[in-house]
Amino acid sequence: VIDKDENKASLKKKEEIGNLEVKNLEDKQYVVVEAKDFTPDSNQLDKMKPYLINKMNAPNTIYYVPEFITNEYESLLLSQIYSQNSSWVQLKNRRLQQYGGHPSLQGTIPETLPSWLQDLASFIVSKDITKLPFSHALINEYEPNQGIMPHEDGNFYFPYVVILSLSGSIVLDVYSKNNSDEYKPPELLFSLLL
Repeated sequence: VIDKDENKASLKKKEEIGNLEVKNLEDKQYVVVEAKDFTPDSNQLDKMKPYLINKMNAPNTIYYVPEFITNEYESLLLSQIYSQNSSWVQLKNRRLQQYGGHPSLQGTIPETLPSWLQDLASFIVSKDITKLPFSHALINEYEPNQGIMPHEDGNFYFPYVVILSLSGSIVLDVYSKNNSDEYKPPELLFSLLL
């Protein structure tokens, strides 16, 4: 939430971070409520076609780009990540670094990404993975056999999520969504070894 009495220059700066839209919610508040158009165009989808996961039960919206970055770039990213010692938050089954703001149901105030993440965001755009650079990043550190429960990332991350795995392979399990009011355990649709 941004106090409406802030000067316009700082409000404009916050509007520009990550191409996010700021709307007037009440008399004294602005809240970031949605990302502007990130929908891929047909040209972008054509370029991504060779990377489409063709697997039974997989929606036609999951892409895998092997060897997306060089070993040197991976080492550079890892050195940046692990030089941020004070940024780690210890969770039950992993450590986490969060950049670009803290999303919540009420919205978020975006924060500027560090330059090394801005560079990665620009690199991803230059490879036609996305139209606009990402404005938010979660860096999760998992030890062998750690992971997180099935979940949805929510509207803040709509319409896409980019996952970059460093230092090893990952298994991504995709489960069915329960759209009923009645509890049903999630059904595993497929797994990807990436």
